[in-house]
Amino acid sequence: MTKHASVVFSIVISLLASPMLAHAGNKHHDGTPYVLRGMLEQVKEINGKIDGLDSDDDNPLLEEILTEIQGLRGDVASSSVGGATIKGAKKSEGLITSPVNGTTHDLVTITGSGTFVAARMTKQGGASNITTVELVIDGQTIVGRTYAALDNWGMTQNNPYGTVLLHGNGIDAVTIGFPQPIEFEDSLILRTNVGESGIVQMIGTVIYGQ
Repeated sequence: MTKHASVVFSIVISLLASPMLAHAGNKHHDGTPYVLRGMLEQVKEINGKIDGLDSDDDNPLLEEILTEIQGLRGDVASSSVGGATIKGAKKSEGLITSPVNGTTHDLVTITGSGTFVAARMTKQGGASNITTVELVIDGQTIVGRTYAALDNWGMTQNNPYGTVLLHGNGIDAVTIGFPQPIEFEDSLILRTNVGESGIVQMIGTVIYGQ
């Protein structure tokens, strides 16, 4: 194997491995997998190797691979370390007061296409906590649990499932946010089925983008 071929081979292996490694291991405080951070450092070194190469080798396949890599490294360098970037971020919010037990309310309804980022539903008052929080995307119920169920399951801290129950000063809040944004084509609804009396108010909030 020529010197050029050896360098190109190591570059190709690194580029092929990086998408898989991006999902492995623990994460830095900024949300970036430690393995991916290390890979990006290696990419910087690889860029230096590429700059030192030329296409004088007589092997046409090697020249073709080198040309492809030189084009791809610009994409790698411009990639966001922290993950996907959402354009045109918006907030939609809805409020209900003194809801009647047994009623259903769509606190937030978004029609058309977009990208779901995060949601939150707060509940002030009520004793049994059998009121539901539902996230419906394109007609499919993605999240549909009661405050009581989330508490019983211990869903009180960040987890890959993306649903967390938080207890405040007389207010309970359910937050929803997955490791990756979710695209929707037709609609997104943040809904609640009231299953108890004594609720003072509920506020639903959705952050989304294009």
